[in-house]
Amino acid sequence: MKIATTLCVITSLLTLSACSDTTQSQRSAPRATAVSAITIAAQTFPITRTLQGRVVAQQTAQVRPQVGGVLEQRLFEEGSFVEKGQLLYQIEDSTYRASVNEAKADLLSAKASVESTRLIDERYQNLLKIEGISQQDADNAHADYLVAQATLAKAQAALDSANVNLAFTRITAPISGRTGISNVTEGALLTQGQDTALTTIRKLDPIYIDMTETSEGVLERRAMMQREGVTSGSSDVIAMLENNTEYDETGSFTMHEVAVDEATGSITLRATFPNPDGILMPGMFIRTKVTIAVDENAILVPQQAVQFDNKGNAFAWVASGSKAVKRSLTLQEATGNKWLTEYGIKAGEKVIVEGIDGLQDGADITVTDVTLNEDGRVAAPKAKNQGGNE
Repeated sequence: MKIATTLCVITSLLTLSACSDTTQSQRSAPRATAVSAITIAAQTFPITRTLQGRVVAQQTAQVRPQVGGVLEQRLFEEGSFVEKGQLLYQIEDSTYRASVNEAKADLLSAKASVESTRLIDERYQNLLKIEGISQQDADNAHADYLVAQATLAKAQAALDSANVNLAFTRITAPISGRTGISNVTEGALLTQGQDTALTTIRKLDPIYIDMTETSEGVLERRAMMQREGVTSGSSDVIAMLENNTEYDETGSFTMHEVAVDEATGSITLRATFPNPDGILMPGMFIRTKVTIAVDENAILVPQQAVQFDNKGNAFAWVASGSKAVKRSLTLQEATGNKWLTEYGIKAGEKVIVEGIDGLQDGADITVTDVTLNEDGRVAAPKAKNQGGNE
């Protein structure tokens, strides 16, 4: 009886000891952290850049007088559209008309002289044949005829010049475009080629926007094009006005400079924009959005999944099986609520978006697959995978 009692006590003690060991083991085992993760998929993504620019007229012509005189009349409305060849100003032309008439008279005199010397030359040539005059007299008569012809040509040139100067008293538009303010009034004395322009005409439709890009940006763009899956971007250019509204019309690249500005270290890119309503005006400051490349295999990581250490280095947590793995990232740019990531994450990997606080590299996790709304918030779970099973 005593032996049976003793065996029962020993068995109870062993059972209690085993239960105690199991409970202690359960208490010491780390608990898996519940996290939510999304599966990263490669996407087609346009890589854009914002460039600063200025509006430049497609054509600019400063109107100046080519002859001097008193301004008699202004024949256009300031700020109006004028056609090429349209009369803008009239200079008092009486002096120039007199010069034309004088040149015409000189021309008639020269023609008469040519006819007279021609007849004498012919007569002397006939007399020379019968030795009625000396060779010298015949040569002199022929020379007089040649001089008269030269004088006639000179008189014709003088008349042409006088007509040109008379035409210059009518100052016309050299290009089609919109005029600026007239810097002179009727009665002003104008001089040939004066420093002050009478007015300026600008062609505003279409119009240019000259943008600047650093030489470093150019090299970065060229290096980007060497990556697999990256193709050239669109030639379209979007303009943002000074009031932060988007311009209605889309522009296109026209050209770029072939040299870097030594003072600024940048090059100039030019885009052409339709400007039917005249909204874009020369001198305006414009921000432009250009698509420099298209990445066919872009990796976009939600911003809420990206963290930065005290040195500013980016990283994210990846669910690898039932373990959390810290992954360093190389970021390219922020786009909406995501980061375009160059290195660190591959398509098909699961990035943790919830439960990342306090995670340690290699920590046990329980993963719930989720999706994100357009605003970056977690939507309904796709499925619950205990132990990170995929």
